[in-house]
This record gives sequence, C-alpha cells and structure tokens, in this order.
Amino acid sequence: MAKWKYEIDVKDAFAKGKAGEFTPKQIAMEIVRKLERVAKRADDSELDDIILDFTSLPDDADHDDFNEIMETLYDWGDQSVAPFDTWPRHTMCWIGAA
Repeated sequence: MAKWKYEIDVKDAFAKGKAGEFTPKQIAMEIVRKLERVAKRADDSELDDIILDFTSLPDDADHDDFNEIMETLYDWGDQSVAPFDTWPRHTMCWIGAA
C-alpha cells in the first residue's frame, strides 16, 4: 500500500452520479471543490490544468468526456513522490471514487 501525499474522497458524488442524481458536470464540480483544497497546499501546474479541465466541462458533457479527465486525474494521483527510496512508495494522491 502506498503512502499518499494528499487524499480526496469523492465517493458521495460518484454514488449520486450512479443513482442518476448528479450529472457528469455536477460530479466534476464536487471533484473541483476537493482538488482546490489540495491545490492550496501544492504548487502543481498539472493539478491546476486538471482543475481547469473539470471546470470547463460543458453542462451537457457525457460520461466519456468526464472519464477522460478522470483518467488524467488518476494518472496525476499515481505519480511517485519523494522520498523515492522507501517502501511503501510515496504517491501523490489517493482518490476515493468508487
């Protein structure tokens, strides 16, 4: 199990999306709300771009558009971070979505 530098939990938003209560845009905005807290502590232009992508998602976006940005977020979260020579490895961000 990795050690996470940051953590965000968006399970509630995903559950509402699965139940048809949230659109992909609404889920995206919940994710943005959580990521903005992380962005205040992290000086990370890649994270800023991900936040902008979620924010720019059209209101009528479909799940494919949303999932494309989520994949970018997951890739960002899976990055190894210092210290690199320890076990378990240190990773950028745990993302609780399912």
